[in-house]
Amino acid sequence: MATRRTRLQRLLATLADYQGGARPVAQRDPWHLILLENVVYLVGDEARARGFAVLREHTRLDAATIEGCPDELLQAACGEGRMADNQVRKLRECSVLFSTVGDPRDLVKLPLAKARRALKRFPGIGNPGADKLLLFAGVEPVLALDSNGLRVLLRLGYGRDAKAYSTSYKSAQEAAMAELPADPGRADAGIPFAAAARSRDLSKQGTGLPGVSPSAQLSQRGVTALLKGSPLLAELNTVLDC
Repeated sequence: MATRRTRLQRLLATLADYQGGARPVAQRDPWHLILLENVVYLVGDEARARGFAVLREHTRLDAATIEGCPDELLQAACGEGRMADNQVRKLRECSVLFSTVGDPRDLVKLPLAKARRALKRFPGIGNPGADKLLLFAGVEPVLALDSNGLRVLLRLGYGRDAKAYSTSYKSAQEAAMAELPADPGRADAGIPFAAAARSRDLSKQGTGLPGVSPSAQLSQRGVTALLKGSPLLAELNTVLDC
């Protein structure tokens, strides 16, 4: 007899129908993900991918090469976004930390608390970023949320919108994780999940989505925008695969 799906599973399976399934995860390597986070500032996924491709071309994503790379070459990559000079500084800081703190591909294998502390030494990596690195490395099946993903879950009734971001993050993460399969190996691989929604287009209009109260429902436009162009489904499918 099939196990009854949770509200989150039913909701996100419905949302996935609007997108047509999960997009593959482009990067799983923790070091590459840190560089991807820092190469450009405040841009969309396409511009970030272009900057990352230029960085790869000039440095092969090697820490020592990045540290000694001429500014103008790094600026060619960082120039895909804003504040290029600042992002060049962050890339160099990443390369130094690679030598002094360690290779993130090794850091994720440390005991969990120690791994989190070490990963958070890198620019742009806080608790959500560390969660993402551990998740995509296949080390810790934890729901990693960016600020937009957190906002979506809170509006769907998961967690508590507190004054402190860390409190909101923890409460939403725990509430959503409670509806993930206890045994990932037995989960239905076709059931989509969510973790990093890009959508800011949410409304109070109802859609009749299963298990969603009227006060937490999305307009059809919001539902479509929720998953489009984001790693939303792929990230939680990764949770199931860990």
